[in-house]
Amino acid sequence: MTWSPLKSASLALTLLLCAHATKARAQELAWLEPRTWLTGWFGGLFPDDVADPATGTWILGDNVGGGLELSWRVAPSAFLTADLSYTRTGYDRESPVDPGTGDADVLAGGVGLRYHPYTGPGVLLWPFGVLGLGLVGYRLTEFDDLDTDFSILTGAGLEWRLSLKLRLVIAGYDFLVFHQRPEGGRKSNTNRLRELRVGLRWGL
Repeated sequence: MTWSPLKSASLALTLLLCAHATKARAQELAWLEPRTWLTGWFGGLFPDDVADPATGTWILGDNVGGGLELSWRVAPSAFLTADLSYTRTGYDRESPVDPGTGDADVLAGGVGLRYHPYTGPGVLLWPFGVLGLGLVGYRLTEFDDLDTDFSILTGAGLEWRLSLKLRLVIAGYDFLVFHQRPEGGRKSNTNRLRELRVGLRWGL
């Protein structure tokens, strides 16, 4: 049997067309899955100390928390997300004039884009990354106001496909928080809020 260049070219073209058709079919099936998803999770919230120019340094404790995320598919591999998390934790406030202690409500929320590099009906384990903007709020029992700061949100995780409308999710999120600077200060006053999330994602 003679294997001619023409047969080789025909085989290569056939394989290329099959690969393209498989990718197109995978993208088509992705759109057959629910476009809107709700995620409920619990885990650990780990806030950095916050250097507040008016009241001193807030030393916030790590604690268990939880949250919700709503996401909408905007492309075969991309979702627009909106999420909210909450924990209540103890704190010590260091101040040379008037130190204090108490409990603090810590809330974080944001909107972002979640990208899945791998999708398709045969994929059971999907890594993903998240990038977005958010707000982080602190309410200390010594004060009535909710102190709200702008933040940049990043995250990464893994998603296990349990069924057509159910996923198991494990992820780590990181809020880079921009707190108020001291009057006349030039350096940014930043801290971080880190979250370890374990939850379920339901297709709606």
